[in-house]
Amino acid sequence: MFFLFIYCVVAHQFKSDSRILQLNGEQLEQEIQKSEPFLIMLYAPWCGHCKNLIPVLDKLADQVDYKFIAIDCVTNPDAKKRFGVKGYPTLLYIKDNKTYKFQGQRTPELIIKFIEEDYLQSKEINEIPKYEHYQENFIDKYFNNVWIFIAVIVLTGLTIFVTILCINDCKENRKLDKIEKELQEKKKEN
Repeated sequence: MFFLFIYCVVAHQFKSDSRILQLNGEQLEQEIQKSEPFLIMLYAPWCGHCKNLIPVLDKLADQVDYKFIAIDCVTNPDAKKRFGVKGYPTLLYIKDNKTYKFQGQRTPELIIKFIEEDYLQSKEINEIPKYEHYQENFIDKYFNNVWIFIAVIVLTGLTIFVTILCINDCKENRKLDKIEKELQEKKKEN
């Protein structure tokens, strides 16, 4: 069990000599200003698919002469919000002030093909959103998004409701037990 825990904690890390730039939201903005195209991976450290993709990108970065950037969206929620990340990992190719979303099997060959030519056929092409420093609010800080917050409120309400029903049921059971004892005593007397 201990080794599984260590694997889960360490497995998402990039190699120490990785050519993949690991940036925060402000550093990403500086890279965008350079107008040099790059592939960005928006990921979460706990995501299994991200853990599987990291070695693939590390290997690619060593083999080809393209720029690769990785952003941890858990510690950089501004990047998650900026690019509208709905799932992990999200791969975007950024070129000429546009984002091209990679959608497909995450193999080295298909990723390179996407960077070299297929990005133009991307289903999602958008202008690069403006950078805004993220102001974390209560819901984002503790619940990650509004739907989780709503789910927590609903489940809390249901838990309270069920608890009240159980307490009432216990009271009714005690009353019935008392009546049953009285009936048994009367039966013994007769």
